[in-house]
Amino acid sequence: IRLARKHSDPVVIGCMNNLYASVENIDEQKFWIDICKDMLLHPRNAADSPCNDLSLKLDDTEPRRYFMCPNLCKVFSYYRTYCPCSCLLIMNMEKSLSLRASEDGSVFVKGQTSFTVSDDLQVIPPNSTANSVFTKLGLMDVDATEELTINIGTVEILNLLVCSLVSKTPLTETLLKPKQDLKSS
Repeated sequence: IRLARKHSDPVVIGCMNNLYASVENIDEQKFWIDICKDMLLHPRNAADSPCNDLSLKLDDTEPRRYFMCPNLCKVFSYYRTYCPCSCLLIMNMEKSLSLRASEDGSVFVKGQTSFTVSDDLQVIPPNSTANSVFTKLGLMDVDATEELTINIGTVEILNLLVCSLVSKTPLTETLLKPKQDLKSS
């Protein structure tokens, strides 16, 4: 929601924008500690380090930092907050941890593996034969298909997100019918 709101043409996703804005406007004094508001407004992605190596950059958050207790309790946090162990000290010792993509440039899959994504967003693994994929998709004549290359950016991803919540054919509606402005629906 934060990313959709910051886009040059803000995207409205139901009433989620209202929820985000409401939390944003709450006085920090209402929270247990000041970092709680930041945790709600800027949740961290457990896979943010590998995601930084993807070609399409969607996340605008700062690179992840890890903090640990000065008592070395072996507890890590993404935030400078109280240690959950019995010492209750502020976790302010920064620790460097890094997860990087493999040497061949792949991020989540091995090598240059490719998948087929159907219109209803089912991910079909590469070991499926072309005929079984087409049959599953309801296509009887494989020769009647054509390959189409589409450039996808932030606008398309945000439209796909909105459309995936209400449609059974989000890829067609967002990528093959671009004249329709889904963000305003």
